[in-house]
Amino acid sequence: MKNELDKKIISLVDLTSLNVDDDNNVMDLLLKKADTAMGKVAGVCVYPNLLSYIVPKILPKKIYPVSVVNFPSGDKTILEVVEEVFFVLEHGALEVDLVIPYKELLIGNIQKVEDMIVDIRKATKGVLLKVILETGELESDEMIMLASKIALFAGADFLKTSTGKTSVSASLQAVEIMLNEIKKHNNKVGIKPSGGIKTRDEAILYMELAVRLMGSEYLNSKTFRIGASSLVDNILKDNGILLDEGEKNY
Repeated sequence: MKNELDKKIISLVDLTSLNVDDDNNVMDLLLKKADTAMGKVAGVCVYPNLLSYIVPKILPKKIYPVSVVNFPSGDKTILEVVEEVFFVLEHGALEVDLVIPYKELLIGNIQKVEDMIVDIRKATKGVLLKVILETGELESDEMIMLASKIALFAGADFLKTSTGKTSVSASLQAVEIMLNEIKKHNNKVGIKPSGGIKTRDEAILYMELAVRLMGSEYLNSKTFRIGASSLVDNILKDNGILLDEGEKNY
């Protein structure tokens, strides 16, 4: 039973490496964790410049290439972010994770946030758009609720909590707020808790929350992802699988 649950968790992971010094060697190590003795992850999320290296290696395995725009600060202009979108799409991304200009939201500039998401939604037509709210930097439950509503009405396919680059990342409280807004708006929109989720037990808490609020059918990779870098490692180790065993698939 535990083994099956661990396989389920892995199948919902966006395996992530977003460090400024990432290179092809780091990507090789990452990709060895993407298709393991316990199954494949849902997606692999990397910086735009590394897409061309990973895409040919993961697409045949039906693992989604994911990249980020306006990352991590959310401070770029709409034109700059549109250019980033064109770049990642040209280099094979099938999913785009967009950081909203959350600092603008904090000073009440709702229109700028809405305009960013609407324009990026147009630029990403045909691919999955995950909108990162950076919930740990928002100052209240009401602000998380507002950010969720803006993203939903602007056309997000997923709401995502965090970049993983701030002191507070995913939290159950934030995800519950986001899920409640999704439920009111369109329960086909997905959720992606991201940042700081390292263990099976932590992942299960988010999964249980999603099932409680949205139903068991919501717990699939089309509507539920976990953004993580060490979660897969830890699950494999818990099951007595050394990375060398996982590497046999690559």
